[in-house]
Amino acid sequence: MLPTPASVRPVLLLIISAIIFAQPATAQHKRPSQSAVQTGFGAETPIKRPVKVPRDVLDQLLKENSEEIVRCEEISGRHVAPSRYFVASSIDINGDGLSELVIQADEYCLQGAHNTPFWIFTRIGQRLEPGYELVLKTQTDWLDIRKTSTNDYRDIAAIGHTAIELFTTILKFDGQKYQPRISTIENVTTKRVSRVACN
Repeated sequence: MLPTPASVRPVLLLIISAIIFAQPATAQHKRPSQSAVQTGFGAETPIKRPVKVPRDVLDQLLKENSEEIVRCEEISGRHVAPSRYFVASSIDINGDGLSELVIQADEYCLQGAHNTPFWIFTRIGQRLEPGYELVLKTQTDWLDIRKTSTNDYRDIAAIGHTAIELFTTILKFDGQKYQPRISTIENVTTKRVSRVACN
């Protein structure tokens, strides 16, 4: 190997360093887009960008869960602001440009083992301000909003599990509310999937 003149060495080192440490734009680690919409929800998966639960929706949820909330306060011995019992995310489920609300219980006393309550409210136009209508209520481990759709509303998978089985129910919009349409059980060891009747 020919000796390298001392004056060329710094330039070569700079070129080699640039080659080693430079990354093409396509290879750089890409951060998730700030505008990315969350489509998976669960008790152990926090809502990434929570939105305020509108007053009319909060009133419906408080009325529906009034007994559980009283029990929560009796057990814990503390009063929690009504809005703290629920957390919401917004997503346009029906492609009309208006965001629906995916809401889940946010206090442990409203949840159970593999039993987190979820509600989906669709936005309906009103003369003065938008209102919301309940289109889905379910209790499960995980809620996944799918890319497929029925009657212009995206299909939803409600997924629960035990140590040995995974339960999945596909919910489809019937024009007014979500209804269970396909239910399966998968053995997590054998990966065998069986179709079962929807409840």
